[in-house]
Amino acid sequence: MFKYKVVLIPFSIGVLFVMGRFLPTNSPLLRGVFVLIVLFASVYGLYYLLKNSISLENKDQIIIVDKTGEGGETHSFKKITSKPNMFKSAVSDVDLYFNEQELCVVDSSGTQTIFPISTITELKRTDVRINNSNVWRIVIKEDNKEITFKFTHNVRFWNKNFVDFHEFLSSLNPEVVKTKWNYLRM
Repeated sequence: MFKYKVVLIPFSIGVLFVMGRFLPTNSPLLRGVFVLIVLFASVYGLYYLLKNSISLENKDQIIIVDKTGEGGETHSFKKITSKPNMFKSAVSDVDLYFNEQELCVVDSSGTQTIFPISTITELKRTDVRINNSNVWRIVIKEDNKEITFKFTHNVRFWNKNFVDFHEFLSSLNPEVVKTKWNYLRM
């Protein structure tokens, strides 16, 4: 987090002086407005970098779920979903996590529901795209009813949890995975 301050602040000050000096006008008002715009953009850029650098540390979010009744063992799950910034109504309001035995669904109120991986009947990419990511659909069959969740994956340069989930599910039960993974069409 500190490295962004070291790079961005001197760069912003340099831009203020260089661009303020070479403006094609001698009007002090226009120079002042330009300096304020560049200063605001620099502060916003610093805020954005700091906010994203903090969230980069938590991109592989792993949650621990305590299961009671069976000795109280703990299970760790890897997150495979992300929330889109726009068109949130196109996806379910849940976060999905997985491990080798179970799929954990955490809704907006924080309630955790755990399904065995064997109850997943379909994993498919839909034709809907949000923020350059496809919306995926996962169908779970429980008690003779189907539960469907739509989500956007969280595949980034530093996070391959969804790819791991897709490959794991493909190796476990290839008939369940209806869409093959392709980095060109994520």
